Amino acid sequence: MTATAILLKQKKDREEKRKEEEKREAEGAEDFLVGAERVDQFELLYQHEDEVFGDLDINDGENADYTWFDEDHSSFYLVPYAEGVCSLPLPGCWASVCAAFVRLARNPQFDNLVNGTIGLVAVAFTMHIIDSPDLGHPHRAGLGFFVRFVKTCSMVVFAAEMGVKILAEGSRPLRYWTGPESSINTFDSSIVVLSFALMGAHGAGEAILPVLRLARLIKLLNRSAETRRVLYGIIAGFKAMASIVVLLGLIMFLYAIIGVKSFGENDPAHFGTVPIAMLTLFVASTCSDWSHMLQINYKGCDKGGGDWGYERADRLTQFETMVGRFYNYDCHDPTPRKLDAILFFYSYTMLTAFVVLNLFISAIDMAMFDILYADQVEAHEDHIEADPNHEPPPIVDSSKIAARRGGGGGDARG
Repeated sequence: MTATAILLKQKKDREEKRKEEEKREAEGAEDFLVGAERVDQFELLYQHEDEVFGDLDINDGENADYTWFDEDHSSFYLVPYAEGVCSLPLPGCWASVCAAFVRLARNPQFDNLVNGTIGLVAVAFTMHIIDSPDLGHPHRAGLGFFVRFVKTCSMVVFAAEMGVKILAEGSRPLRYWTGPESSINTFDSSIVVLSFALMGAHGAGEAILPVLRLARLIKLLNRSAETRRVLYGIIAGFKAMASIVVLLGLIMFLYAIIGVKSFGENDPAHFGTVPIAMLTLFVASTCSDWSHMLQINYKGCDKGGGDWGYERADRLTQFETMVGRFYNYDCHDPTPRKLDAILFFYSYTMLTAFVVLNLFISAIDMAMFDILYADQVEAHEDHIEADPNHEPPPIVDSSKIAARRGGGGGDARG
């Protein structure tokens, strides 16, 4: 079922529900007194909740992700793993304290403080590595004070952020590591713990510490909707790339076998063995220096002089590495193959660089369209509550997009 069909079904269900409510209101006119009594009971219940929870007047729309507020937090009991494994009792006014931390965690100013600290760490790290490439002590005293100040402030701010978010989980502190933001929270807490663990370290530990703090810049990619959409589109595109990678690997393997049979004697440095040929073809698939390889096999390894590194030799020499055997640039058997080289390199470049590799871009492009449409559907669901007649977002026709691109901006409206 498509997203549009789901939205239309939801709209139809809402209309039926509204008609049922109007029917009940018409039939319930004679039960007005009973209904009034029921309303009074609910008013008493809401007053009772205000008296019990006191300062827990949290906006449910802004803090719906903190589930402990709506659940029982007066005793210990187990909950699903995604909700924090267990719920701890909150004695006395501790629930109000946790509610205050919820408001602090969702305060835009608190978020700006963390983002500003991340940016300050990036500035300090850049200035430090320019002054001292080995990340040792800065040569200038003023810069050394600035780096130490940023180091101390960043550790305090990041540790405070971690503490605030854990306390904001209320009776379910483990939800900080198991909830919806478990990945980024685990990443943040690991950096905080390692920062304190390596605080007095020297050598490699002292050098890696600012790099760990700088890794927090990754969080900034998830702050705005635009960068988040791009990041999620790339991740979703990578998930769809498995079949493309298999196809590209198969093409490289087949062409590597042909290349070894055709050019192995003339160009052993590039086509001496199948593994070497696959490495060569991977470089050629990116259109990097493939014409250089074409000329070697078109003219012969003895016709290029010193342009491509080959030297005349009586025998072929080689060297062994951990990843395999590689041949030196010894031109001991020049055998130019003009027609084979033209057909081989032109067909391979057209097939990989212009077809298969473009499938990677297409996969990411389609994933971003899906995410964009999902955002539009989510926005429609929010708007339809206020306006039941709100129209669902139009489905993007990929053929029209392709026609619009291919037509150079011409009219491709349907």
